[in-house]
Amino acid sequence: MDPIIDFAENAERTHFENISADAVKMTKLSILDTLGTTLAGSRAPGIRAIVDRMTYWGGKEEATVFVYGGRVPAPNAAFLNSVMSHALNFDGTHDGAGLHANAVVLPAALACVESLGGVSGKTLIAAIALGVDITCRIGLALAKGSELTRRPRGFLPTTVCGIFGAALACGKLLGLDAGEIRNGMGIAFSQASGNYQAIVEPTLSKKVQPGFSAMAGTLSAILAKKGITGAIRVLEGKYGFFNLYWNGEYSKETLLEGLGQRWEGVNLSFNPYLCCRHAIGSIEATLKIVLSHNISPPEVSEVRVHLPALKPFNFVSHQFDIKPDPQVSDQYGIPYTTAVAILRKVSLEDFKEEIIQDPRVKELSQKVRVIQDLDPEGRGFLGPAAVEIQTSEGKVFCEEIRNFKGSPERPLSMQEIREKFLACSRFSARLIQKDKLHRLIEAVEELEKIENVKEIFSSLMVAESA
Repeated sequence: MDPIIDFAENAERTHFENISADAVKMTKLSILDTLGTTLAGSRAPGIRAIVDRMTYWGGKEEATVFVYGGRVPAPNAAFLNSVMSHALNFDGTHDGAGLHANAVVLPAALACVESLGGVSGKTLIAAIALGVDITCRIGLALAKGSELTRRPRGFLPTTVCGIFGAALACGKLLGLDAGEIRNGMGIAFSQASGNYQAIVEPTLSKKVQPGFSAMAGTLSAILAKKGITGAIRVLEGKYGFFNLYWNGEYSKETLLEGLGQRWEGVNLSFNPYLCCRHAIGSIEATLKIVLSHNISPPEVSEVRVHLPALKPFNFVSHQFDIKPDPQVSDQYGIPYTTAVAILRKVSLEDFKEEIIQDPRVKELSQKVRVIQDLDPEGRGFLGPAAVEIQTSEGKVFCEEIRNFKGSPERPLSMQEIREKFLACSRFSARLIQKDKLHRLIEAVEELEKIENVKEIFSSLMVAESA
């Protein structure tokens, strides 16, 4: 029996009452965090053009376009809101699986909720928890498999794994039975795509890839409800996901262990800084050195950042350079993020074009060397990170970070997630009233008590001037 059937049957029998308290809490934190990154992402380069085009095409008014307002078909709303949520790379990750689950699953689920006319908070929590769980389990199974061979991974786990989570979450919300949920994921497999090339170059399409999976997952569940069938041996068939995309290199034990009892969503991390997750440790270490020893930028002679010998090294080690899409490239460049940490202490403002163009950032970034010489921690694709700052007087200050801030070992508190959400709201393309923002925070924190969640997101996530 293909594991996709295990996931479908588990989804059918799982209800809010079956979900652990930790998973419920983390799901609510993830919702608030992702809504915050959606607000901030609404202002990112390219977003307005995409929103304008999709709303110009129009269609049945089923689900809300966050921040900008207006209603479009549910798959299109899932696409737009997903692109915004991931546009700044500020959304949460699963460090072990090396992917962003929430940016795909949550927008799909919320679009589906609106098209249905609403569901209870408990039902929404269950659907999102299930969708995130399968996304992270598939990603972890692949990570375990690749540990044995160290083969290059060209497909983007966020999108090719997330599409199954989006389809499952929407299937659960639509009330599909196990067979229909399986069909939805089979249909989704026909659309599973996404690659690292958009990151390596880098391009604005990097931000769009999760949106394709959110849209396809939503559409797949809807088609399954209408009786369209999908492949059955989705994961382990001769041309199934693991064999076709990953040369059969995965861990089945990791995929299914504790299914329905252990929730991978509890192992998500939240980004405290606006950058690629792999740069968090070096930012932390740099800030600790600079603040502890009161080092000013002119005093810095050289900075050496030490990282493990893992594939993401190639994404974050490149020297700072103004490219056609600078915000994308510099979120992934440790020389840039390290220079900003020394100069400005790192905030949302530091990825605006005028800051990126600051000659002081360029000058300081050229003093940063990224070295691949640490042993990995065995935590998938992350950590540790060590930084040495050498001053013009010849002094060397060192700091190493093993568990990055925002990880399960060093989690952000609910208060820190609230503060991040409000900080993101100030960066929104259209400002949302403060009373709306605080009502939204309260609603998410009490989500399981709400009978119909439709109006919460459709009204509170849209600016008055939209």
